[in-house]
Amino acid sequence: MSPTLQKAFRFTSRRLMAGFALVVLIIGGLAVACSNLVRQLRMAEAEVGRSLEVLRLTADVREAALLVRLHVRGYVITGKESNVEEVRQQVFQFQQILIRLRARVGNHPVQREYLQQLEQTFLEGKDYLDWVIALRRTNREAAFEAVPGPRGNALAERMDQPLEAIVQIEQKQLGDALALARHSAEALEWLIIASVGIIAALLVVAYFIVARELDKRRALLSQLEYARDAALTLARRQSDFLANMSHEIRTPMNGIMGTSELLLRTPLAPNQKDLAETIRYSAESLLVIINDILDFSKIEAGKLAFESSNFDLRATVEQAVETVAATARKKSLELVTLVYRDVPEQLCGDAGRLRQVLLNLVGNAVKFTDRGEVVVRVTKQSETATHVTLKFSVTDTGIGIPREFQENIFEAFAQVDASRARRFGGTGLGLAISKRLVQMMDGEMGVESEVGKGSTFWFTATLEKADAAQPISTYELWFGLRALVADDNTTNRTVLAQLLTDFGMFCEVVASPEEAIAALREAVAQGDPFRVALLDAHLPTVDGLSLIQRIREEKTFDTLACILLTPPPLPDLDEIQRMGAAACLAKPVRMMALKEALRAALGKPRPRTPKTNSQETPRPTIPTPTGVPRPDVAQPRGAPPQGGQPKTVLLVEDNVINQQVARRMLELLGYQVGVAHSGLEAIERFQTQPPDAILMDCQLPEMDGYTATQHIREQERTLGRHVPIIALTANALAGERERCLAAGMDDYLAKPFRMKDLEEVMQRVLGAASQPTPAAQPEHRTGEIPAGNGESEPPLLDADAFWIGTGITPGSHGAHQLAHQIIATFRSDVAAQMQELRAAMERQDAKEVRAIAHRLYGSAAQLGARQLARALKRLEKAPDASTWPAQFQVVEEVSAATSRAFDEALQRKALVQPPHG
Repeated sequence: MSPTLQKAFRFTSRRLMAGFALVVLIIGGLAVACSNLVRQLRMAEAEVGRSLEVLRLTADVREAALLVRLHVRGYVITGKESNVEEVRQQVFQFQQILIRLRARVGNHPVQREYLQQLEQTFLEGKDYLDWVIALRRTNREAAFEAVPGPRGNALAERMDQPLEAIVQIEQKQLGDALALARHSAEALEWLIIASVGIIAALLVVAYFIVARELDKRRALLSQLEYARDAALTLARRQSDFLANMSHEIRTPMNGIMGTSELLLRTPLAPNQKDLAETIRYSAESLLVIINDILDFSKIEAGKLAFESSNFDLRATVEQAVETVAATARKKSLELVTLVYRDVPEQLCGDAGRLRQVLLNLVGNAVKFTDRGEVVVRVTKQSETATHVTLKFSVTDTGIGIPREFQENIFEAFAQVDASRARRFGGTGLGLAISKRLVQMMDGEMGVESEVGKGSTFWFTATLEKADAAQPISTYELWFGLRALVADDNTTNRTVLAQLLTDFGMFCEVVASPEEAIAALREAVAQGDPFRVALLDAHLPTVDGLSLIQRIREEKTFDTLACILLTPPPLPDLDEIQRMGAAACLAKPVRMMALKEALRAALGKPRPRTPKTNSQETPRPTIPTPTGVPRPDVAQPRGAPPQGGQPKTVLLVEDNVINQQVARRMLELLGYQVGVAHSGLEAIERFQTQPPDAILMDCQLPEMDGYTATQHIREQERTLGRHVPIIALTANALAGERERCLAAGMDDYLAKPFRMKDLEEVMQRVLGAASQPTPAAQPEHRTGEIPAGNGESEPPLLDADAFWIGTGITPGSHGAHQLAHQIIATFRSDVAAQMQELRAAMERQDAKEVRAIAHRLYGSAAQLGARQLARALKRLEKAPDASTWPAQFQVVEEVSAATSRAFDEALQRKALVQPPHG
């Protein structure tokens, strides 16, 4: 709004407020006057009532006194005792009237004096009555002479005098009260008439004032509407400019990043490889800045949309931490994730935005920390039946933030100081974007920091709980097993101990190799040895590898499985076996990786490492935390063998650089690539030689990608086949993905993209079975499972997988009976689930079919039924219902074959005896 409009609105508002205040004051004054008059009327009414009550009571007193005198005379004449009783009743009534009279008289001094005289006379009269009654009973003649007599008459006169004085006073007060009431009523009547006139005049004046002000406001509103329309037009232009700039910036970025990635896959000299790495790193850094600016612009424009889908919280947090793990290892930092056990892991929300906030906070923590650790914690604040509020905190031991800078740290483009900005880099947008995202998740964000000691950035988020199937629990498999953790970092020990305890193990922690050996020996001496030990590769005094060799030298530790905690890259299987370890685990430790390592360590026998000289068997090397290897150059998949036909992909792209990059990536992935430069050319190529898939750029000359897709979809109706179309777009604004899918495209790939992104999207649209590989896909008969991805046919049963999944130790006591029970339970569950699966297919319930296939897949994989697991996985990933019958028949046949294989294995006891050799 312009300053002129603002000033006009303020002036109009002030005039209206002033007029309203004047009206309120006038009406308020009238209301106060009316209230005073009404109060006077009520006071007069109360006074009139009191005076009338006093007059009535004085009349009652005289009446009671008269009745007493009559009954006394009757008793003197007749001598009847009933007259005595009447006298006593009237005396009591007289006394009660005096009490009420005293209460009604109040504090009037003259009346109270008369009332005291009346009460004194009443007491003398009672004595006189008692004397007369007694005299009548003893001397009738004397009583006749005394009643009536001078004493009685004197008492009657003395009683009448104060009563008459009280009556006169009350009559005067009654007249005054009636006069006041009459005056107040007349004043109130005139006030009401005047109020009606004043209010009517005010309404007339207010009508004309409001009408004039409304005319002015209509004129102002018309100006505001014009200004609003101008602002909306400007906002649309800014949005279009933002989209165009996003496209124009991302298009050359795609060429730079793609070309550098392809260049790194070629043989290069060391200095050339360093230059190519610098190009790729700089391009990725520039892309981060562009994305930050784009996100901030979308937030400011109110166009940032949140997605809602089910996700695994722990996996999301661990992925965010894993992204910066390499940088942390270069700086020798301990990077730890701690998700508390009461936190629900299956949630519904925007996992990408949550990961973005976490990645920003963890990245900042690693950036500003030179030594020590960075700890990510997730705790539960509150929970309802449908939602949970979580608190995420990232604590580091870095340089800290001065208190005077903490208030503005979340503002856009804010930096603590210029020297730090030059040293550490950054745009100052990350925290501002993160706080806005957190607020959109109904949360808050804050910081606690002390210079020289570190910082804790925290935020809260309210997320919906997902109604998802819980993962298979390993609690019962490992319940009661003892585990030892040897790590010199306190936080690492705490996290590993919590994870192992959640798995059902009894865990102990130590900080040095000497404590580890002592704890192992003590456990053996107590007859309850440890089953597994997690050993850090970089312990003080003695490294983890030397500690494993010392453990393997003692026969009492033969049953102990050792897992080595080491920074990537992990050694291969042969190196692990030469170490004497059962498995290796990369730091920071992820829960799923820990589960797999425990399955590998506890699910099969551990070979004892023979003693050898260092010259005969070289000691495997463990990378130090600062040694981060370069990525190896990936080799192309190669052309298919003779007789096989690779999948054809039509690339529709008008930018020459992007053509070269995308074409080279597709060729490296093993696809045969054709190129079209416009939407019209793509339609012509589709009509002459339909490809297996199309990569369609959205911004094309002559005809854009959306229109070309619609024409292709119309032509498909006559061809009777569906060709997947993948959108290629540099427009990263909200709603672009939905626009592409609405145009008929099957998937979406934002520029710039990496080869990994391209490979994943191609696998999604073409399916794992059609993924190009060096090996041909052999045809299969009904009932046989084809080997996917060029792999050989897996066995029906995998004994190693069976041991790992069930926790059965081969050769142990009760192993055969336990295997029988597990297999019987598996068979009954499969039979019931297959019936439900058939019913779901008949109902065409795709969601239920996928859910049942997923559950059966998990059970089959855990028991080592590999062919059945693969068939169920294909059924779960089936793109449409047309393939269900054939795939269900395959599942039935493989299930029957698996059941027979279980029977044969149980008869031969192949699943409960250790392998020979």
